Amino acid sequence: MSLNQKKCVVSFEYETSIEPVTTQNATVEIDAGSTIVQAAYQAGVVIQQTCGGTPSCTDCKVKIVQGLNSNIAPPEGPETRLMGNVSHMTLERLACQAIILGDVSVYVPLYQRTKKQSSKLKRK
Repeated sequence: MSLNQKKCVVSFEYETSIEPVTTQNATVEIDAGSTIVQAAYQAGVVIQQTCGGTPSCTDCKVKIVQGLNSNIAPPEGPETRLMGNVSHMTLERLACQAIILGDVSVYVPLYQRTKKQSSKLKRK
């Protein structure tokens, strides 16, 4: 089975308010090889993206709650330059760059959802 034929379940928990903190959940099934921001888009979860995935900002930073080491591809050059090489400690990745290889759970803070999703987002 090729990577693109494998389906992965991506679960999102995302903040909807800060005082008091409230969250909602969404789940989507997506092809392996897709990014977290593509999965979020399909699930109806808005993640801020100023650069449209080029990557040249860190606006789409999310926390990988489950599956970081086994089901997300390791960060590559552009993401490492922006975020450093500490994702194994912070559990944070850029949603536009993090490639899904298997089932994952993602936490999206409210401050990452405050701007409308970029029209530059490319669908797979």
